Amino acid sequence: MTTIAVICPGLPERTPSTHYRFGQYRDLWREQGVELTFVPKQELLAGAGAWPSIAPQAMDVLEKADVIVNQKCLLSSHLFRQIKRLGKPLVFDFDDLIWHRAGNDYSLPTKWKLARRLALWTNGVDQVICANTYLQAALLKKTGAASVVVPMSLDLDLWCPKSDRLGLVEDGLFQVGWTGSPEYHWLLRKLVPALRQAQQQEPLLRFSIHSGVDPQLDLDYAFVPWQKGNEPDYVKSLDIGLLPMDPDSIFSLGKSPIKGLQYLACGVVPVGNFCGASLDFLRPSNGLIVDQFLQGWVDAILSVSRDPRRQMELKAQGLADVHLLSDRRRVGESLLRLLLVEAG
Repeated sequence: MTTIAVICPGLPERTPSTHYRFGQYRDLWREQGVELTFVPKQELLAGAGAWPSIAPQAMDVLEKADVIVNQKCLLSSHLFRQIKRLGKPLVFDFDDLIWHRAGNDYSLPTKWKLARRLALWTNGVDQVICANTYLQAALLKKTGAASVVVPMSLDLDLWCPKSDRLGLVEDGLFQVGWTGSPEYHWLLRKLVPALRQAQQQEPLLRFSIHSGVDPQLDLDYAFVPWQKGNEPDYVKSLDIGLLPMDPDSIFSLGKSPIKGLQYLACGVVPVGNFCGASLDFLRPSNGLIVDQFLQGWVDAILSVSRDPRRQMELKAQGLADVHLLSDRRRVGESLLRLLLVEAG
């Protein structure tokens, strides 16, 4: 049995990034004789202070591994050297611009520290993997390190269309929705005037929001509370999936929006101001790109809702794209081959 140890921000059951980058492949890889073990960053260290060491239990896991993967943890040079001394093949994986953060960016001293750690890790490991071409280019510019793109993926047995949503439903109502965490409600609020206008011009439109908290929008919409496991069914109920982005955020530009993939996989037309990493898989052939002006959102929603043929074309292309590029089995096999090469 080959063992791959993943140093990660958190366990995959509680950390979406770790789930989508590695956790979701655990059962597939086990069938091929490969076991995944996870070492959350908070369990890696023994004690605190300027020179912390690796905790004995974590060290035991790393020593027994055939390959060690660091999933976007910018650990200190002291910890890097401890891990390198184990003599294991070492891989670094990242799925966002980890040298920045959402909202208020890091202070200059912190940016300098993170830049040094980023260069250390990405130039000192055997392989660097990233989630999209935007990150690939950004890393090359930042540190000169080359990387291999392994895209985000989905379990397409779970994320798949409802047959009656591939065309207009019997009652003719057109479902437009958004799903996401409360921290992104501010992006949704900016769209309210456009959504109201679209609703006034097309009475068959129905809006809904799926989130952990009701955003209390000044809009006629249905609120669907988030519950563990209910997101796929919600997404499958939609015809249009709203995807507002923040093009002014450096951090946001590097993220591959998993929500966009979920829309495509469920036969839902994404409508949004796509930018940055999202352009790896969201394009005019499978979604509608709108500008920052509110009228663009109105026009996009109305054009799709009133043109059944265009709906079908976008949905069909989206499904084809996600099956070709983002299927969990295909991507998981590619990633495993990459890691096993390092294992020799």
